[in-house]
Amino acid sequence: MKPDDQNKFKALVYGLTEEYQQQFSNERLMMWWEKLKEFEYHEVANAIDQCITSCNFFPRLANVFEFLRKDGDFKIAAHEAWQNLQVYLKRSSAGDDEFTQRVVGLLGGARALAMQTETQLQFTANRFIDLYQTIAKDEAKSINKISYDKAPAVVREISTLKLSEGVR
Repeated sequence: MKPDDQNKFKALVYGLTEEYQQQFSNERLMMWWEKLKEFEYHEVANAIDQCITSCNFFPRLANVFEFLRKDGDFKIAAHEAWQNLQVYLKRSSAGDDEFTQRVVGLLGGARALAMQTETQLQFTANRFIDLYQTIAKDEAKSINKISYDKAPAVVREISTLKLSEGVR
């Protein structure tokens, strides 16, 4: 969310508190803002709407994150991977999940990332998150597809025979 979304966000959360007849301190509101500000306003609004229609009790921040995850979007995973990568970079490692390692390679490697300034890392974070989401989405789309090149020789041979016989 952008800083100018903060008033809309406050109204959204106060609407949630009205629905559940709960009190919500300014400190708690600011904590929610800090945790959710990396997401687009419409994503957060969608998740909170889902909480209202699904939760029997006043939702916790974890419930909002669950609904953000259910959107099929890999943004949360990407943000978590970035946070983990920052910890790993301090230990001179590229991370332990496959997508993180692939994105780190695309960004020049762990050593190059470890040498960046804080300002550079802020820009790199956005690039990392975009690349991670792209790779994760592509992987999810292709999970049920078998690449012809990677198919066992028997499958390729049968396909070739059927094509040569005119069978499709």
